[in-house]
Amino acid sequence: MTGFSTIILFPKILVVVYNSITKGKNWLEVINIVQLILQSFFILIPALFAEMVYNETDKIKLCVTKQLLVCKDAQSRDAVEDAVRFLEQRRFRYTVWRLFTLDITLIFTVVGMITTYTVAMIQFAHFYD
Repeated sequence: MTGFSTIILFPKILVVVYNSITKGKNWLEVINIVQLILQSFFILIPALFAEMVYNETDKIKLCVTKQLLVCKDAQSRDAVEDAVRFLEQRRFRYTVWRLFTLDITLIFTVVGMITTYTVAMIQFAHFYD
């Protein structure tokens, strides 16, 4: 749902930002911008949560690796080594339709695309004015 919502919201963001830059600001444009910022925030929040979970799993892996230093018997050492191998092989990554992963780079990519296309629309708008 996140990917589809982002795809639908992307042209709307471009139009509102372009209109607010070229036609000046009025109250309706300000309300539209605030509404789009909130919608974008709610759509991209799962990516932020997935990044936070990924960082927590890295902390768990570090804690389990530190346990190797204090293990005294072979059985507990083998169990900790199995846990470390499991955490290395099964890294937490949440993907949408196997196309893109939900992480912090998704947020930066969406913001970069919006910025790039807004600049391109403003540059091409001078040809038609």
